[in-house]
Amino acid sequence: MSLKSVLGVVAALIITVTAAQGQEGPMPADIAARLQALGRVIDPPRTAAL
Repeated sequence: MSLKSVLGVVAALIITVTAAQGQEGPMPADIAARLQALGRVIDPPRTAAL
C-alpha cells in the first residue's frame, strides 16, 4: 500500500470512531418534559434542579 492510501484509511478510521463516540442515547422522557416546561430561557438554578 502506498502512503496516501494508508493515510486515507487512518483518516477514515478516526472519523468513524469520532462519529461513533458522539452518538448518545435519547434523552429520558421525564427530563425532556421538564425542559419543555422551562421553555426557551436561560435559568441555571431551575436547570440545575433537573
